[in-house]
Amino acid sequence: MVLIESHSSGGHHGRSIHLQPINFLWGKPAPSLLPITQLAQASHQLLLKDAAAAVENLEYGDALGCPRLRKQIASLLNLFYQKSRVDSTNICITAGASFALPTILNVLTDSAITKCIWVVSPCFYLACRMFEDVGFAGKIKAVPERGDGSVDIEALDQAMSEVEQATKSVASYRKTYTHIIYTVPTFSNPSGKVMPLTCRQKLVDVARQHDGLIVSDDIYDMLQWSSTPGEEETTLCNYTPPRFVDIDRSKSHSSTDLASFGNALSIGSLSKIVAPGTRIGWVDADAALVNALGQYGSSLAGGGPTSQLVQGVVVELLRNNWLEHHIKFTLVPAYRTRRQLMVQAIEDHLRPLGVVLEGPPSGGRAIVGGFFLWLRLPPRVSSHMVKTICAEQELLAICPGADCRVLEDEDVAVWDGFVRLSYSYEEEGNLVEGIVRLARAIKVLMK
Repeated sequence: MVLIESHSSGGHHGRSIHLQPINFLWGKPAPSLLPITQLAQASHQLLLKDAAAAVENLEYGDALGCPRLRKQIASLLNLFYQKSRVDSTNICITAGASFALPTILNVLTDSAITKCIWVVSPCFYLACRMFEDVGFAGKIKAVPERGDGSVDIEALDQAMSEVEQATKSVASYRKTYTHIIYTVPTFSNPSGKVMPLTCRQKLVDVARQHDGLIVSDDIYDMLQWSSTPGEEETTLCNYTPPRFVDIDRSKSHSSTDLASFGNALSIGSLSKIVAPGTRIGWVDADAALVNALGQYGSSLAGGGPTSQLVQGVVVELLRNNWLEHHIKFTLVPAYRTRRQLMVQAIEDHLRPLGVVLEGPPSGGRAIVGGFFLWLRLPPRVSSHMVKTICAEQELLAICPGADCRVLEDEDVAVWDGFVRLSYSYEEEGNLVEGIVRLARAIKVLMK
């Protein structure tokens, strides 16, 4: 319990208000949604029921990840993305989505050869740092997201051509992409928007024309539902457009793709649908690209891309369609309820202040999902100022929109009129209270 001293305008000085911290910043499952018992049972099954399997999972593993886990992930993807044709040769296990990205960059790019990293903006607030860490400072460019989740394909095509004309090409001894396009196209972090199918198709065409690789962060795809009240899914449903990797696979290899690596890949993770601490993610891509990732030095030397023991535990956990059941009957109902509570609280407490919830159009059937809501603040209200007041006076953690800009290519003001709120971590009882606190903070700045 934390004690905060505040002073009312009515003269009642020293009025004590007891506030529990509320966190709308963290994009991770609530503690009550973590499958602790199931993970304990899977660990017991792995280590105590089969001595040979226990020993195998305490040794070094395969550079591409546990073969059984790769097969399970491929089966899960085929179940969810019903038009996909994925097998284990398309899967490389990674240490979560966050470690997939630097692996991809270290293997498939070179800061002296790759001309630009194009990032759909607003973006995950730590993405640009990962690009900078592998040498791309000064080469990261924003691709602004539009209201419907699309981007300006013609402007991107022209910008790529201009970069190519302005820089010299350098030969490489291995496959090195000329451009990287990074996006979270489904329930985007932070905006929650979904990129339309026509835009995805055109973006694949642009990537193929310019020797680009679309790195699609698809970690929220399986957390989706209809926003229509009372309409509940009875199966693990995918209502969103096909992934970039599936669109690319439906075409013959482009003339620039001599290595048959393809021009799109998909990153997935168990962090959002099981637990972040498993550190299990994957890359779904053409087999030649996957094999290249398997030659990454740390995976070869370290006996796999992540813990062999945890991979074995997850293999046990995923038996008998457990994950499908967990998503369908535990996670989706919980996040649907949390989102509805937060949206209604925004309507009641923030909309009268001029705050606008960005996202699906009102009316009709809309598919929503993921972890986040993206709010447009009233004019002249700064997201960083809101963050400061929330932290100091309300014990409320939020993500200011300005932190979601492409750091070296966009001014702070571009997204400073927005905030990102996560409804995934806090329990239901704190969601309305958090919005009430946010409203108080905004009122302070509007005086």
